[in-house]
Amino acid sequence: TNANLIDSYRRWLTARATDPHAVFLVAEESRTPGALGGYLVGTIEDEIPIYWTPRCGWIHDLWVDEPLRRRGVGRRMTQIAIERFRAMGVTQIRLQTAAANDAGRRLFSSCGFRVCTIEMLMELSPTPPPTDTQ
Repeated sequence: TNANLIDSYRRWLTARATDPHAVFLVAEESRTPGALGGYLVGTIEDEIPIYWTPRCGWIHDLWVDEPLRRRGVGRRMTQIAIERFRAMGVTQIRLQTAAANDAGRRLFSSCGFRVCTIEMLMELSPTPPPTDTQ
């Protein structure tokens, strides 16, 4: 259910906020002190051994409230995350963004990210459709 997803995400965020191997940034809405204006969550992940880098930084989530968009908030949080990962010894940072998220792709490209792989997705139904046995 939606409530379960929200609760699960809340627990995940709480764990990242106290993880010394994570980057957890919050932007405050200046017009309303204490109001959330945006956040970025990143972690250091071990890579499978066939890759040249044994671990990499992952930016899992970046969100900026609509009134603060196109004001440099997302860019600044991304730049801070890059510097924090660098300080932790990370030599590569990865992220995923929706193919339709043009603004996000422009932001990340302007911060030095490049397209490296293409993720493909297939939705599975709980039970496979019947097959024709003729």
